[in-house]
Amino acid sequence: MICLTRRGLALVVLLLSSSPLPPMPARASQSFVVKPSKNAVIFNSNAPIELIEGHTDKLKGSISIDEDLNFNKDFSAEFNVDLASIDTGIALRNEHMRDNFLQTAKFPEAVFKVSKVTGDHEAFAQGKPVSVIADGSVTIHGVTLEQKIPVTVTLKRKNSKPSLTFTGKFPVKLEDYKIQRPEVVFQKLADTVFVTVSATAINN
Repeated sequence: MICLTRRGLALVVLLLSSSPLPPMPARASQSFVVKPSKNAVIFNSNAPIELIEGHTDKLKGSISIDEDLNFNKDFSAEFNVDLASIDTGIALRNEHMRDNFLQTAKFPEAVFKVSKVTGDHEAFAQGKPVSVIADGSVTIHGVTLEQKIPVTVTLKRKNSKPSLTFTGKFPVKLEDYKIQRPEVVFQKLADTVFVTVSATAINN
């Protein structure tokens, strides 16, 4: 009788050890979306002959952050810019930019993806402007490259509902993204264009 009990106990232990453990519950997060009326994207080309600036407010984006708003623990984001909507202030130049330069019929969007953010999350939680480094990728003209982008971000609360305001600036070297400058603007366009993104994202 004792022998059977030991065999039965051994069988139970074997079955338990071979059973898969239940999955760990996923950590909750907070989601934010870019507010349509509170964003701006500026493309700045400062060539020796001429300063060219292009503007658009056609930015869509979403952000996911740790439930405690600790971006060092969990953060991801994606932003999409409608390149065909860029306005340089001159209609003919806009046409050249779309058709010959950015080729927006084939590559309609610029995409910024962020997989990691590092910075002072405690100051951020207190509502102070914080300088962070956003690690991710930039896709323009069908080419995706890794980027580390310095960003200033501020947490604001209105009626206990949080929102994020942020501004980031980074260089885009045309050659790296296989963008050829059309002859009509060859001397007027810098080799490197600086992109500034400013937006407010609201908690949803």
